[in-house]
Amino acid sequence: MRKSLPCLLFFAFALGAACSAAVAQDAQAKIEQYMQATLKVDHFMGSILVAQHGEIIVSQGYGMADMKAGIPNAPGTKFRIASVTKEFTAMAILELQAKSKLNIQDPVCKYVPDCPKDWAPITIYNLLTHTSGIPNLTSFPNYQTIEAEQLTPTQLLADFENKPLNFAPGTKFSYSNSGYDVLGYIIERVSGESYAEFLEKNIFGPLDMTDSGYDRSHPTAKNHAQGYRYSPSGYEPARFVNMSVPFSAGALYSTVLDVYKWDQAVDAGKLIPKNLMDEMLTGHVAMDGPGGPKYGFGWMISTEFGHKVIWHGGGLEGFTSLNSWFPDNDAYVIVLDNVTSLDVHGIGRALAAILFGQKYEVPQEHKEIALDAGALGKFVGNYQLAPNFVIAITLAGDQLSEQATGQKACPIFPESNTEFFLKAVDAQISFEEDSAGKVTGLVFHQDGHDLPGKKE
Repeated sequence: MRKSLPCLLFFAFALGAACSAAVAQDAQAKIEQYMQATLKVDHFMGSILVAQHGEIIVSQGYGMADMKAGIPNAPGTKFRIASVTKEFTAMAILELQAKSKLNIQDPVCKYVPDCPKDWAPITIYNLLTHTSGIPNLTSFPNYQTIEAEQLTPTQLLADFENKPLNFAPGTKFSYSNSGYDVLGYIIERVSGESYAEFLEKNIFGPLDMTDSGYDRSHPTAKNHAQGYRYSPSGYEPARFVNMSVPFSAGALYSTVLDVYKWDQAVDAGKLIPKNLMDEMLTGHVAMDGPGGPKYGFGWMISTEFGHKVIWHGGGLEGFTSLNSWFPDNDAYVIVLDNVTSLDVHGIGRALAAILFGQKYEVPQEHKEIALDAGALGKFVGNYQLAPNFVIAITLAGDQLSEQATGQKACPIFPESNTEFFLKAVDAQISFEEDSAGKVTGLVFHQDGHDLPGKKE
């Protein structure tokens, strides 16, 4: 009996490995089917990586990194990662704390000369958690002018340091790129190095992230993606951004392979002591009310398909990004693209659904039909999806548009008498009618979610 036991164990191990390989192959096939549909229907261009238990299941590029030069996207393509940068900025701050150079409970004014009086109550902790009240630079009316300028960190802070706070520090959450720019300024003041130099020396170098760094305003590397925007007329070059403006809130570039290295290093606690790592990955403040995602230090913490997920997304002219990590499942889903405003969170959610055997929807090609203004007029009105969240449907000529609370208006296009779709993102709207044909509500479909709204 004892002599046969190792054979049984070997057989069980081999069977488990075979099953694991079969699961991985099934996921690969489904991911490829999904991505090909996304490429065709949603005009995706970028690279993805899906991994679990130390094995990369898929690492693949789609579409073109540089359309003019005919260079395709690949796993080694460099993308601007936009606000995923905040993960690295938060880590840099905690590295300085680990070296006793600062403390996250320190007042910001300890490190900012001529600090505005309103900033006196603000701590580094408030900056890390978006609870400072400092207004968000990217929401300023003149931001499109600002983003093309070459600015020093001091000049960047001058654009918002004298503006009134949006609320008393520590009283609420409000996402602020400005706050993370102040963190970059503090990193430079405390370390005596530029933000780019500090990250290279303390993060990218030690982790062998050789394809990551602070981006140039005019990148020249052949494996650096060019940014585009997509419209019904096709792909167009994205608007220029001087990378001194996103700074420590969004100026880094990386590849899906390097971001995976980064995630694994965070998981392994390679850069800072465990107590600081735990603080970084703890949800300190609710972002959207009870039960919704929480914000840690440079990371968001929420639940997807019943699994804890630690993540951050980003968007910059010509680029969008998602880095998501499922710590309890040792799983990672990373999506980097070079098309403005593509719904990479929806793509990431679908990839996670495939990995966990959950429901997802393959993008379907939508065909527009013609409806005259008379037929469209009955849909006009406000539809309440949640308290303080409304979708307004408006009509200009024969073009129907939707505008959600706090968001830009987007045109919607009919594919039946009651079904409409958006071209800007993979989303659809179904209008509901009563027996008399009167419109009573709608259902907004996106990322596998169905959000009903009653007509007011």
